[in-house]
Amino acid sequence: MGELTTGRGLNQQLGLSRACDTRWGSHYKSFNNFILMFGSILEVLESLALDARSMDERAKATGHLESCRTFEIASFMLHLMRDILAITNEPNKCLQGKEQNVANAMLLVEVAK
Repeated sequence: MGELTTGRGLNQQLGLSRACDTRWGSHYKSFNNFILMFGSILEVLESLALDARSMDERAKATGHLESCRTFEIASFMLHLMRDILAITNEPNKCLQGKEQNVANAMLLVEVAK
């Protein structure tokens, strides 16, 4: 429709974190959100592959689209990484909390192993 609404709040709940973020929790959230938004991401890439201004942008969008459509990316790697990060998410949150409970953190690490 050519309209874009920006702001804070619920619109930001399904955003993807920047690649430079180093906190594992943000990676877990990004994988979850990527899986939830996968259909929309494919639609945007398809639109870019057809309507991008430059040939370079079209080529990049087409390459990303083809990569996303492979079984390896779409079904296996996204879900594998999300599952691995889900296992480590609880120890991660515990270790990054303001109040450290070392006994609880060690228990969560053992469970994750």
